[in-house]
Amino acid sequence: MDSIALAAPDTMLFRGMLAGLLMAAPVGAVGAMCIRRALSGHLFRTLTVGFGSAVADTIFGALAGLGIGFIGSFIVAHEAGLTLFGGLIVTLAGVLTFRAPVDTSTAEEDAEAAIRDGVRAFVLSIVNPATFLGAIGIFALLGGADVTVAPAKAASLVHGVFVGSMLWWITLSVGIRLMRERFASKALPELNHIEGVVITLFGLGAIGFGLWFLSQGKPL
Repeated sequence: MDSIALAAPDTMLFRGMLAGLLMAAPVGAVGAMCIRRALSGHLFRTLTVGFGSAVADTIFGALAGLGIGFIGSFIVAHEAGLTLFGGLIVTLAGVLTFRAPVDTSTAEEDAEAAIRDGVRAFVLSIVNPATFLGAIGIFALLGGADVTVAPAKAASLVHGVFVGSMLWWITLSVGIRLMRERFASKALPELNHIEGVVITLFGLGAIGFGLWFLSQGKPL
């Protein structure tokens, strides 16, 4: 029986929250950004990183969970090209992070830096087609909603994705912040290099997958 038919209307929010948690939890380039900001003492900037990623998760969750076909079909059909493009963007971001000046200050209310981090996290997430493919798998398991038949349920589902994703980032940010005292302050300057290397490796991995997709005959 269709899983949507078995779901009560008030379960859509919680289903979306679970999907958002599952989408956000895998450690990737944005996770490295979040951990680095938290260890450096920039809690506000850490949360904006999570916000940027949560917005991207919500977009992909809406496409997968609401069955919006055209864009989703385009992403799946052009998986190889989008993966290569996303990998190049992530790799470039990693190299720039590695070479960036180290910020050892603990000022948390730098609005300009926070906005920049949020936008960067959004871009790193939205150019990664693996996030959308993961969302497809999650909603295939959990079930989605038909926006044309039940718009209120669809809205609850999408809202839940954002709440669940943001809940993960808040938990991670606060948890890492509480562990910050275990790291010697002299080790903090190395975090820029560590973050840059991790992001670059994820980017190179995406490029590798893109090349593999091309070798399997998938179109750009």
